[in-house]
Amino acid sequence: GNVCIHPHEISTIATVLPRPMSALYNEIIVIFVSEDQEATAEMFKRTPFLVRRGHILRALSWLKANNPLYRDITIDLVALAEYPADEDGCVP
Repeated sequence: GNVCIHPHEISTIATVLPRPMSALYNEIIVIFVSEDQEATAEMFKRTPFLVRRGHILRALSWLKANNPLYRDITIDLVALAEYPADEDGCVP
């Protein structure tokens, strides 16, 4: 698939993760398209791609424990609480 990445000043976001969900609305969009389905303006108005908070916490905890680049980050539980609970209907 296609990926579009824009530069970010990583030093301003890399000390505390996850980013508050409200901060992501203007920064990240994931749209699934295929040969049969082109990207349309309507797709950009849909609910953003969301991941359940339990998965985010497990991933960040693993990174802190196993990757020296993440060792000193702070896991922001307040920001994490903005993400859908594990039982909500979003990406597994």
